[in-house]
Amino acid sequence: MQSDIRKELIKGIFAIRTQGEFEDMALRVFSYQCGNNELYRTYLDILGIDPSSVDRISRIPCLPVSFFKTHAVYTGTAPGEKVFRSSGTGRGSGAANPGSGNTSGNSRTGDGSRAANPETGFPSGSSGTGSANPGSGNTSGNSRTGDGSRVASSGTAPAVRSAHYVADTALYEKSYLRCFEIFYGDPAGYCFLALLPSYLERGDSSLVYMAGGLIRKSGRPESGFYLDDLDSLASVIRSNEKRGIKTFLLGVSFALLDLFGRYGFRLGNTIVAETGGMKGKRKEITREELHDLIRRGSGLQHIHSEYGMTELLSQAWSRSGGIFHTPPWMKVMIRDAYDPFSCLEQGRSGGVNIIDLANIDSCAFIETADLGRMHPGGGFEILGRFDNADLRGCNLLSE
Repeated sequence: MQSDIRKELIKGIFAIRTQGEFEDMALRVFSYQCGNNELYRTYLDILGIDPSSVDRISRIPCLPVSFFKTHAVYTGTAPGEKVFRSSGTGRGSGAANPGSGNTSGNSRTGDGSRAANPETGFPSGSSGTGSANPGSGNTSGNSRTGDGSRVASSGTAPAVRSAHYVADTALYEKSYLRCFEIFYGDPAGYCFLALLPSYLERGDSSLVYMAGGLIRKSGRPESGFYLDDLDSLASVIRSNEKRGIKTFLLGVSFALLDLFGRYGFRLGNTIVAETGGMKGKRKEITREELHDLIRRGSGLQHIHSEYGMTELLSQAWSRSGGIFHTPPWMKVMIRDAYDPFSCLEQGRSGGVNIIDLANIDSCAFIETADLGRMHPGGGFEILGRFDNADLRGCNLLSE
């Protein structure tokens, strides 16, 4: 019975086209997870929330992402066998102000555990896990190591890694492929290049898992992972430019700076998308500064960005200026920093809450430690992170 309901929900999730359909499906997933996710239901009980009273998405409580560090978050009878884990590196202080260390607007740069609210005492959010499968697939032969599975967010020392138990990797693959197709079209139309040091070596990164899948879908012999071989990567990019081959380069921020600082390009057929932050390799800079440096070295006018975290199976993409957009089954809302159960209107800054309905097997309602604001047309930007993000917490469930 539960399996049949799950299949029906998944079918509906990827058929969403309108806001009304999203809200209806989100409430159905909320009801399903209340009945089948013991951790989430316990959290609601502690908050004193009766699920039957939740009649709109703005009233759905979001689970602090820091719970992924201390509990197995799953919906069903047992956690999934595939585990994506966070890298546990490069987690900064997460100050809640613009340019506070999330240079790319991507939660992969930080752990995102939410600081305790001074009034309610409830936690405020954390990000990042991911486990990869080493050697799981670079079909192009350019992968210097394995394909892996996506790593979650990083953390302060001593780092505590988040873990996202994934029951169905095919669901993750469907989500990231649909996401990519919505914003960029068929991945087979690109030579897909991945520059992901600090993720690729781990073997448990969901980001690497996603990149590996896009590399395989690309099908071009030059597609692949380039760990430290910047000379080969630069050669492929230049060759593709000369031959007019559309190229998609996904890279962690510090590695892109190394690439474009060493080589001078004037790109016309290449999309450059940054993700992941500095990982402790360089001083953190603002996203605007990062994009300006990449523009100088690439000759591109627009730098793209990917926003994701190990605790999510979906991604938001920005094609310019760090303004992110989500697929139809994912929604971002901004919460009041001092009242985590209140949502803010467009233009006001606050904490980022995410509904990712692809997370049907874990928890679809996540409160992160990112600071952001909504823009007209449904876009959002990431401004920084909350300070002392790991201090609040999961002690609610240990009392």
